[in-house]
Amino acid sequence: MLRKTDSSLIISWVRSDEDYDCKVCSGTIPRNPSLCEACQIWNDGKHVFECMKPVEHEQYVDQGPQSIPVKNLLQEQGCMICTAVAAVVREKLDSSSATDDMDNPKLRVLVCGPYHMDTEPFESRRPWVSEHSRIMRGSEKKRMSEIRCICLLLVCADPEAFVREMKEPYHNSAVPIAKFGVSRPWPDLALELQLDLKYASAAFTLQSVSRWDFPRYFEPAKLRSLIDRCATRDEGGHARCVSPDGGQLPLGFRLIDVNRLCIVEPPEAKLSFIALSYTWISTTDARFSTLETRTLAELSEPYSISVERVPDIIWDSIVLCRDLNEKFLWVDRLCIVQDDHEAKQTQINSMNSIYRNAVVTIVSASDQILDVGLPGVRGRPRRSHVLKRDRNFGNHVRGLEDNTSITINKSLWNTRGWTLQERLLPQRCIYVTNYQTYFTCTTHLWAEENAHLLTSNASDFDSVKLPNVADFLQYSICVELYSQRNLSYEEDVLNAFAGIGNEIQKTLGTKLHFGLPAKYLPQALLWSADEHPERRPSMSQLPSWTWAAWKGRLLCNHPFTHDGLNPTFGTLIRIFVVSPQKQLTPIHAEERWFCEPVSLEDIVHWGDLETDVWGGLDSMLPESPTQSWSKCPHNPWTAFEHSSLDREALSRAAACLNALVFNTTSALLGIGDENELFDGDGRQVGSLIRRKMPILDRSSKAKTSACHEFVVICAGSYPKSFSAEEDRFYYCWKHEAITYPWVLLVMQIDRDDADPLVCRRVDVGYVEARCWEQCRPHWKTTVLV
Repeated sequence: MLRKTDSSLIISWVRSDEDYDCKVCSGTIPRNPSLCEACQIWNDGKHVFECMKPVEHEQYVDQGPQSIPVKNLLQEQGCMICTAVAAVVREKLDSSSATDDMDNPKLRVLVCGPYHMDTEPFESRRPWVSEHSRIMRGSEKKRMSEIRCICLLLVCADPEAFVREMKEPYHNSAVPIAKFGVSRPWPDLALELQLDLKYASAAFTLQSVSRWDFPRYFEPAKLRSLIDRCATRDEGGHARCVSPDGGQLPLGFRLIDVNRLCIVEPPEAKLSFIALSYTWISTTDARFSTLETRTLAELSEPYSISVERVPDIIWDSIVLCRDLNEKFLWVDRLCIVQDDHEAKQTQINSMNSIYRNAVVTIVSASDQILDVGLPGVRGRPRRSHVLKRDRNFGNHVRGLEDNTSITINKSLWNTRGWTLQERLLPQRCIYVTNYQTYFTCTTHLWAEENAHLLTSNASDFDSVKLPNVADFLQYSICVELYSQRNLSYEEDVLNAFAGIGNEIQKTLGTKLHFGLPAKYLPQALLWSADEHPERRPSMSQLPSWTWAAWKGRLLCNHPFTHDGLNPTFGTLIRIFVVSPQKQLTPIHAEERWFCEPVSLEDIVHWGDLETDVWGGLDSMLPESPTQSWSKCPHNPWTAFEHSSLDREALSRAAACLNALVFNTTSALLGIGDENELFDGDGRQVGSLIRRKMPILDRSSKAKTSACHEFVVICAGSYPKSFSAEEDRFYYCWKHEAITYPWVLLVMQIDRDDADPLVCRRVDVGYVEARCWEQCRPHWKTTVLV
């Protein structure tokens, strides 16, 4: 029973036989005749938001989701909560092939409770209403509150098994919506019921339950204000967003005039325009116009572009461009002459300038292959949110966490190779999904669902953002992200990376050779693959040493290229490339010995191989780096001694365009079933580089033939780690401290049967430097094609 004074609104509880006992906090709640027994906790907003814990909490079993048979639920009429749940479940079952399952006695609905619209704990926002909620004041003696929330519903044939799985410690989300569809007891359906809970006093005594939905259209005025705030203010964390230097736009640059509905060549070098990023796979209908030599004059005529002649996505972008008070729109389909290969290549090579100069980029990130336009644009209503599956429900509080990454990352748009540069290059993006819009800039992120929040979480959304690629580590991340995407045409592999590559060349101050930075070429050659790498069959003209010639997910940022503390690299070879003029040209790669930039000549002159500046780490090893490396047959001194290239190999290399030529040591090794590397006597000496690598067991022997040739690329070390207890750094591998950290990073090659002086890249790995001598290496001039 609830009692309060007339003016102070002080709440006190008096025990009554009609009270409902909360199973978590031992508090009592007055019973509500409009709620069933299972839903009585909803009568008190504080209890339903604080005591009904998310799935991972230990108290889940005591006060977890209600599990109700679907058949019983659909017959429920007296309970406000059950009636609302039944309505949305019935809508879904009636509209799907699951109608026959209604009578299945095992099919149950897990009512996982409400989630408010923010991530802060519910108890911290007295009187338990978010900014989305509304306090309706009647008189001084009475307050009514309405709490807007999302109720998660999971329809399961085996809810007990689902609950057991959810309590496993490896789950990082209370309800991993993104994992639906895998062969585990996940819900058969996931529904998100959007409710307004109206309470009689503060958050006590539930009076009514009603459903709400998002507006079917978004507000362009709000997006315009976000663009202006970002583009014109150098305060509030937007300093990096103001006046970007996007570079000069390419010759023959064209735009769509959205007012005159035609293609134009803008006379101004700098002008305001919007760019569109979408997937061509959804707009392949032959009836749609494309800019070609034969259609250029026609599409340049005013009002030649109409809703019938362009895909819905492009027409909706024209509408949105107008609503944002912008005059020009760039769309590749209509702004690049598709059959003029020279002009097209010029535009492709300038993608970084185009997207960097755009005031904002509209991204079509719907979850459908078909062209659905831009949901939410004027004239294109969005679907109901009931079937929305991309919300990120809080782990420890009943609030919605940022779901931008979940929504965008799982979209079809995010799987395409061309769209990576369209994600990383723009200063600002408007992501349009089936259910809501998102705005991101270099520093901030905004979601329509939490429209009052403009958070500085942009770095969480994109781990790397151009043009801020300042080192080899961030370059490696870009390549890894790109390798995970799909291309309709393999010959686009370097074109689709061109915009990113141009920005990398500017920021790193080096040229890219087939996607590999010259400054870091030895490290860049050490890219690997999750599984056994496979060549692109239609790209045989690309050299084998570039990642662009291979397909599959790549691994560039591994422990032997960068350990997070400093570069793990030492120069052991000098590389030359055969130029288009068939001349041998040196690659001016940065020479260094781990922490110190230093040439081979200086190393030989100094005679000392200090590798560490992190608090005397090397002094803790049994022997100095100089002593250890002097025992290895391939070290800076021997590399300097063998700097003259073989004349016969040079003569052969002259005919191999883009071949890399260098002196190095070579040895034959065996490869085990777990990617181990063995010497000729079967002793393990290293491993191929994979995401998961075995621990080196030098005592083991294997019966495998040493028939695979490996050549040394550079020196490396096992990663460094920091011990807080001992307040020092140390070398480690697989969480174990080690006393011999030095390795040789090697490349597996395959020699041409017809010309043994020429070889091709196969794989990469590492060998402990102290084991290289027992592998019986010898010096060779390698011609890598």
